[in-house]
Amino acid sequence: MTTVTPSTPSAGQASSTPSAGNALHQVEDRLAVMQNQVFLLGRLCHVPNLCHVRSGRSKVAFRLAVPRNPVPSHLRSSHRGDDPQVDYATVILLGPKARELHAQRLPRGAWVSVRGRLQTWSNGQWEIVAHYVGPAPMDVA
Repeated sequence: MTTVTPSTPSAGQASSTPSAGNALHQVEDRLAVMQNQVFLLGRLCHVPNLCHVRSGRSKVAFRLAVPRNPVPSHLRSSHRGDDPQVDYATVILLGPKARELHAQRLPRGAWVSVRGRLQTWSNGQWEIVAHYVGPAPMDVA
């Protein structure tokens, strides 16, 4: 008499019969692809400042005003309290991309798009470490 033990599918395999174990594997697969990604669209609070860190790399730092729920100006009414709420994020960009951004001479108030990751510090402060910063699409303004 031969004994057969059921095998559980690995993360890349799918099981032919639905089970709680299979559902768990699907959740684990989804968690495995989660990443720390941030996409922001906002206005520059000031002109980006270029400096150099100890290692000699270029660094640009700036604050970005990001509206939570933007309300078009023609629909906004000051007596109804419809002023948009704004969050402010500190954004840093390192390396050659920092020099490129500084060379663009973006003015205060310019719409920019930011793609990067969230970084937190032990003191509770956080910032966005950008991989890309560039002018926002023209239909935003």
